[in-house]
Amino acid sequence: MVTDGLMQLWRVLDWFYSHTSRLQYVDKEHHNLFRVVFKRYRGDPLTTQDGVRLLPGDRYAKLHLHNWRLAHLMRKEHMAQKTGRHPASAVRIELKVMNEIRRSLPTLASFIQHHAEAEDIQVLAGTTFIYRGANHLHFDIEDYTHPVKSRFKSLFLKLILLVCQPSEWKRLWKRRDLVPKRVFISRNQLSRYYGERSKS
Repeated sequence: MVTDGLMQLWRVLDWFYSHTSRLQYVDKEHHNLFRVVFKRYRGDPLTTQDGVRLLPGDRYAKLHLHNWRLAHLMRKEHMAQKTGRHPASAVRIELKVMNEIRRSLPTLASFIQHHAEAEDIQVLAGTTFIYRGANHLHFDIEDYTHPVKSRFKSLFLKLILLVCQPSEWKRLWKRRDLVPKRVFISRNQLSRYYGERSKS
């Protein structure tokens, strides 16, 4: 009951956040996991696998996973395991999440391809804990080197996981591998693998 209340509170706070920021939904109606904001890059230089450079001051598409929807998905899968419909497995949850991300990528590619700011955007990048397997989705992965923000994001992830799996709080709180990474891809690579041309 407490967890359900926290999820509802989080949903309300997320609604306020999305309406007071410049986040754009990729496809809200069909529950796409991505939201995007177009801005100037402030981090260390990045180079994609196809040689595109993202330098400080360049405009780029910053990717945000919809954390509330992600937590809802993880909690739903965790509850399904808990009720015995299939064996409990953290790997199963990760695979479920990765499959949802994979499902969301073609719509993300279409969103970027047809966006009015597309010509100014050469790279899409984000910071996430869900980076295992991102290379198989043609994203590059690099360490996130900002120490303060990294600790804050690690704490935030643990809180998400605690909401999803409250009975596992002792194990989750002790985990040291919950660190964020940079994931990024060029606009051309995204279009090549997930855009309309990839289907032809």
